[in-house]
Amino acid sequence: MTEQPHHSIPSTSSASQLSAEEQDARLAFLVERALQDNAPVPDAGEAFLAFRRKVEGESADGTASHRSFTVPIRVVVRTLVAVAACVAVLFTLMPKDLLSSHQEASQTVATAHPMPAIDRARQRGGLSLQVGNEKLSPAMARSHGIVVLPDNIIRVDKVPTAAAEVFTIKVAEGKMAQLLLPDGTHVWLSVGSQIAFGSQFGAGSERRVALRGEAYFDVHHDASSPFIVEGSGWQTTVLGTQFNVRNIDGSEPRVTLVKGRVRVSRGDDSVILRPGQQTTVGNERLQPQEADMDVALSWKEGRFYFDGQTLKEIVDEIGRWYGMPVTYRTESHLNEQLHFNAERTWTVSRVIDELNLISKAKVSVRDNRLCIE
Repeated sequence: MTEQPHHSIPSTSSASQLSAEEQDARLAFLVERALQDNAPVPDAGEAFLAFRRKVEGESADGTASHRSFTVPIRVVVRTLVAVAACVAVLFTLMPKDLLSSHQEASQTVATAHPMPAIDRARQRGGLSLQVGNEKLSPAMARSHGIVVLPDNIIRVDKVPTAAAEVFTIKVAEGKMAQLLLPDGTHVWLSVGSQIAFGSQFGAGSERRVALRGEAYFDVHHDASSPFIVEGSGWQTTVLGTQFNVRNIDGSEPRVTLVKGRVRVSRGDDSVILRPGQQTTVGNERLQPQEADMDVALSWKEGRFYFDGQTLKEIVDEIGRWYGMPVTYRTESHLNEQLHFNAERTWTVSRVIDELNLISKAKVSVRDNRLCIE
């Protein structure tokens, strides 16, 4: 048998007395020796027992060991410096436009994201931005502090302006959008809706918007600055709360409160709503009523949900969602009250087929119009 070469290795006890440089040299020597082809094969069992004794704090003879094992501070410092250098190089090489896009997205993700229950196609495009009577491209809107992000998320930043301007955001039929106002208020805009607000919104004055269509508001609380939603001859005033406003052409405006308190007023008439209540702005005096929250908020959850609504109300809402006008060839069943439930992600044909299963009238699609016969 060939005799294994003998290497002079400093003992463990003497290693602790070596300087930092000598310890590094000894470590390099051990690694080199382990890589040699003719290095003795270690006894795995003995190595495991030795490791276990170290972990349990015992010496080779079974007595307790008070030796402490610490990582040299220079090793920790070198490791941290290396990691920091790698991170710095990564950010240096990253394209600036990619970094900018990531920063914009990160500012929005915490407060707005695509509505998963809604068809993503409805959350893309179909936006119209203007200041006064001037239409703005997304690039021009940036100079006014309005940033259009993916999935029809619109962020409004605080941009000082010398003159007061009115911003208007329109959502096309069949499209939806989300609006992040500079005070932290989050607004979900339903299809075919329009909202307007001043360029000095929230700058030490009351926060006021005008709405046509339907929107859900999550208002940032500010006791010193009331938030006002204006309709035609009426308004809703809040400090910080969540509520839904439906101000659709051809139907009476309705405000539904989810959380907090709101005051709806029209001239000298006003009413205070509590969670779960709603009021309709019609010819009668304003009165609080118990709300069917599933009916009022189903649009935001991606569903058609009706419970006791008339056929006319149901078909009008379907037509508004799909951007299709409605023709009434008969009025005999328009006031028929129905319970109807469908997904807003379905095609219009599928929704109409489901409706025809329970309605006495027949609803059809002709020339991109809904017809009630």
